[in-house]
Amino acid sequence: MHLLYIVLIISSVMADKPRGWLWYTSQPAVLVKPQPKQSAETPATQLKKLQQKFAELKAKAVLNPTYNNVQQLFLIQAQMIQQASKFQQMYQLVSLAQPPMLEDNPNPAYQQQLKQQQLQQVQHKLRRLSQSYGLFFVYKSDCPYCHQFAPTVQRFAKSYGFKVKAISADGQGIAQFPDAVPDNGAISRINPEGIFPALFLANPQTGLVVPLSWGMSSWSGLHDNAQVVITALEGQRHA
Repeated sequence: MHLLYIVLIISSVMADKPRGWLWYTSQPAVLVKPQPKQSAETPATQLKKLQQKFAELKAKAVLNPTYNNVQQLFLIQAQMIQQASKFQQMYQLVSLAQPPMLEDNPNPAYQQQLKQQQLQQVQHKLRRLSQSYGLFFVYKSDCPYCHQFAPTVQRFAKSYGFKVKAISADGQGIAQFPDAVPDNGAISRINPEGIFPALFLANPQTGLVVPLSWGMSSWSGLHDNAQVVITALEGQRHA
């Protein structure tokens, strides 16, 4: 009786059409990948720990330069160099993807064009400035730098229309400015440190005197200084 019952059950089961793997019809198993443990340390902390480890291994290798100590230092240094190289490559890739501003572009052609544009702007502003400002050129006749700077001052004044008042600290003349005047006390007010040569922008209407060059400057240096001064004057005007 029991044997017949078992045979009937088996026959009934095998009569069904196979479904799935043998007759298993439940939902397919979902493989759940174990999630990696999240580190509680921030990237900055991890980097700091790596740097500290490098410093410790370096000190250890220097103080006790065994093969093992130096090898450990070599390996961690190689790791840091490799990581830095990956960062540099990715940084360059990202920088190429960003359209740089003209002033930030390191390309020499861009920089040359930018400098030319800036120079033209300064030259235009200097010509306008010469309508209300003049130049004080302060010098001493026994100062070799004063004699060397005088032709640059003369050229600068003629290029932009500035009138120049050359002031001699010792009352002696100079070749480029034969109409120089002796000091009447002005030098102690505008140049109390006694730096020679010195060049100033001076507004006769307002009495404003602004240093343009302490000591000797090149032609391009004068324009760089002028750009700073003009920016400051424009800022005061709009303040």
